[in-house]
Amino acid sequence: MHKTIPVPQTPLDVMDSTVFSPSAVSELSQMEDPNITPQERLNVFLASRDVSPIRTAMNTSWHAAADRTKRHYLRKARQVIHATLEEIVPENAEELLRAVQEGSMGGESDLDSTLLEVLVECYDNANCWSSRRQILSIMADKVSFTTLQKWIPGISRYRFSIARHHRLLHGRGSEVPQRDQRQTRMRASPEQLDHFLAFITSSRAIQDLPFGEKTLKLSSGTEIKIPNVIRTSIPEQIVKQYERYCAEIGYSSPLSRSSNLRILKVCSASMRKSLQGLDYFSADGAKAFDDLQEVVEKLGDRYQRGMSWSKEISKKLKLAKRYLKGDYKVHISSSSRIPDHCRPYALSHASDPDYLQFCKHKHDLICDRCNLFLAAVHEMESVLDEDDIPLEEKEEMKFIVTQAKKNIEAWKAHLLRSVNQDQARLDILDKLDDTSVLVILDWAMKFIPRRYRESQANWFGKRGISWHISVAMRKVDGKLQNLTLVHVFDKSNQDSLYVIAVIDDVIFLLKRAMPELKSVNFRQDNAACYHSSATVIGVQNLARKHKVAIRIDFSDPQGGKGPCDRKAAV
Repeated sequence: MHKTIPVPQTPLDVMDSTVFSPSAVSELSQMEDPNITPQERLNVFLASRDVSPIRTAMNTSWHAAADRTKRHYLRKARQVIHATLEEIVPENAEELLRAVQEGSMGGESDLDSTLLEVLVECYDNANCWSSRRQILSIMADKVSFTTLQKWIPGISRYRFSIARHHRLLHGRGSEVPQRDQRQTRMRASPEQLDHFLAFITSSRAIQDLPFGEKTLKLSSGTEIKIPNVIRTSIPEQIVKQYERYCAEIGYSSPLSRSSNLRILKVCSASMRKSLQGLDYFSADGAKAFDDLQEVVEKLGDRYQRGMSWSKEISKKLKLAKRYLKGDYKVHISSSSRIPDHCRPYALSHASDPDYLQFCKHKHDLICDRCNLFLAAVHEMESVLDEDDIPLEEKEEMKFIVTQAKKNIEAWKAHLLRSVNQDQARLDILDKLDDTSVLVILDWAMKFIPRRYRESQANWFGKRGISWHISVAMRKVDGKLQNLTLVHVFDKSNQDSLYVIAVIDDVIFLLKRAMPELKSVNFRQDNAACYHSSATVIGVQNLARKHKVAIRIDFSDPQGGKGPCDRKAAV
């Protein structure tokens, strides 16, 4: 027997008999419309829950999207998920979300726990710390220190950090490298000390300062004041550079790494972030690398080249900068099959026979570290040509790249010339005897007179007092002796006339101190007052006047004046 239900006859009766409100009926009709897209249906649902609609869909890949875009879509996804869960369990949306997350990760969590348990067992069975460090480096960056403490109660923060450092330095789970030398205490000979000290006091590792001094206190209590210098690299980098240098020249008995580091710690030097005022080539070259870095970041972030491309080019630029600051000067030699490392080949001028020297070997090798900079710049230039960038910004970035390339190449050429010119100084020092002397000339920083108390009128508009420094070196019984001569002028234009007068007085004083003097070698930088025709002609007349042989040698600008700077500092 079937029960008959009466059908309502009025619209009001229809609305009373349904569970939907009029707005719900409208939403339902929209949801059932076949022409509405899924996104529009989702927006209808979000509008009913007072959530802003989804206006655009993400078309790019997640890894290529910008951080701001990722944050926007994460926020929107969180709103949609919470709105949906509140419909399912209005009172416990957060608990349901947590249960869903734990359920989806249950299999992975069990697997991770099993693997972690196996690694902890291997860690406990290891007999030595080196093996434990290998095992710990496998999981140190995947598990937090707090979580790892629950599995390995006795582990310390230090061991956890060392394991993470091991992964970065040697690789995950890599064997702890064993030193070739046996770590035993040994006696250092004077020859070994002299070899290392000569390296760290050369232009490869330090830059002289024309001001400042440091006080060294010996074990006997004696205090010695020495001029201030700066190191161009950190101690660890200098030691590695020295070890490579010894391997290249075939020096078989260098000091151990720990001894070299202790020597560098005792022989402290100043730390400076800028070389402005000391070496403009190095300062401009370092700034050029910073300018290129800014262009790379702009191309990677603003013009959608991507972070991976930006990191790759930045890494090449950093390695190229580090190479120029350190190892390039060590790799330069008088005979090399790499064109940029061969002094005669790199300094030769093809169109000028006076500056052309032929090598007996081929130049058929390339240096991958020298090519890092060229490869990075070439790729940046290609990107600037290919990408759709506003014309004004493109021209600006092209100009920055071009100028930076010139400054870095000038820095590299300056290093090459400095090594070549310094070799001339070393050759002269080897040939010095009782009848010859090497004199290094340079104008020091002007001395600014000061009063104990100065009025404003006395403080402004000061005129510095010029002073010229000449450092003479000779060799007696195989040992070098130094003599410093200082000439002070109340008023001086620092031109050729003053330089000739200084040279005349220097030769006169040296002849009086060394009656047997026959040869004088002058060395100075490439300033106009030294290399002008008036100075060269005047020196020839002085040679005839004092009856000595005079040779003039020039160092590269901003380099080669170390002895004068050291004397001016103290």
